[in-house]
This record gives sequence, structure tokens and C-alpha cells, in this order.
Amino acid sequence: MAFIVSEGSSFTPCPAGPHSATCVDCIDLGMVTSTFEGKSKTAHKCRLVWQVAESMPDGKPYLVQKQYTASLHEKASLRKDLEAWRGRPFTRDEAAGFDVELLIGVPCLLNVQHVERGGSTYANVTSLMRLPKGMPTVTPHGYVRKKDRTDEHDPRTPPDDSYGSGYDEDPIPFAWVLPFLLPVAGAAHLLMQAGVA
Repeated sequence: MAFIVSEGSSFTPCPAGPHSATCVDCIDLGMVTSTFEGKSKTAHKCRLVWQVAESMPDGKPYLVQKQYTASLHEKASLRKDLEAWRGRPFTRDEAAGFDVELLIGVPCLLNVQHVERGGSTYANVTSLMRLPKGMPTVTPHGYVRKKDRTDEHDPRTPPDDSYGSGYDEDPIPFAWVLPFLLPVAGAAHLLMQAGVA
């Protein structure tokens, strides 16, 4: 029996343009080292995954995703996207600790832009906003969260190297420390409100 390999993959990127979508997963990637223009840095990363209304030729819905530094610093991409999605800025208390898991099942309108790199086309999520009133929401189906899978790969999920340019625009040094500090700051705030501290 033949074992045939070829250049590229059979992955079909989501079409470019605006899409009604629903968040179906949030994945804690842990500490990730990335290199851009010869400079390496390590930061705590997370990935959000959305299922869009449009389907692939085989009838399965498209999935799109975006990787973020796990930070709500005012310059962080995650914060900017979440504020656009929510339609309002974070209060100081909200920014002290936000449970990203709460995003699962929340609809949005997102924009996908195609980027060509290394002979492949990647579907990058470039913006998010609250789903406009009257626009139908996407009811997710057929997706199993990464943490609940028995096998490691959902064939509809883009390969790990397809999250865009590879450049993380969060200009926050030591952003990886924030997830460790935020729970402590949140607990201290709650204790102060309760009059314990």
C-alpha cells in the first residue's frame, strides 16, 4: 500500500470578510516562547476559537482562532478585542481578574483577513465586535473543546502554525507574570471590601 505525502495541507481557511460567530473554546497554552525578527520572548498565552455561520464544502462549519498573550494590560490585544466584543471598556475591578471561560457560547461579529505566507493562506481574525441586534446567532455544533478531547487533533482546526504572522504585538514586558498576580490582587480586593483586610 502506498504512503503518499505532498507539499502543503488539505486545510481550507475560512473565507475572508465579516462573519457571525460564537466562541467555542478558550485554551490555556501556558508559557510559550516565540521568535520574531530574531528576538525570542516567553509569555503566558491563550487561544480563543470561534465557530462561524458559514460551512465548508463538506458541510462542517468553519473554525477560526486567535492567539493572545494572557493579559488585560491596557495595551494588550486581548483586552482591546474583549472591550470591542463587549462594547464597553473594563472597569478597574473587572480588569483585576476576568474569567475567559465565560466567553464560551458568547456570539460576536468578527472579521477574517487572509494572509499569504510560505505558500499557504491563513485566515486571521483581525477584529471583533458585539453581534448587532437582529443578526442571528451561531448555534455551535460538532465541536469538542480541546480539554475534553480524547485525541489531540480536530481535523477542522487549523495547523498550529496558522495563527497569523507569528508576531505578538503585545508590547508588555513580563506580561507572563500578570496571570499569577491577578488572582492575588482580586482576592485582596474582595477581602478589603468585606472589611477583613
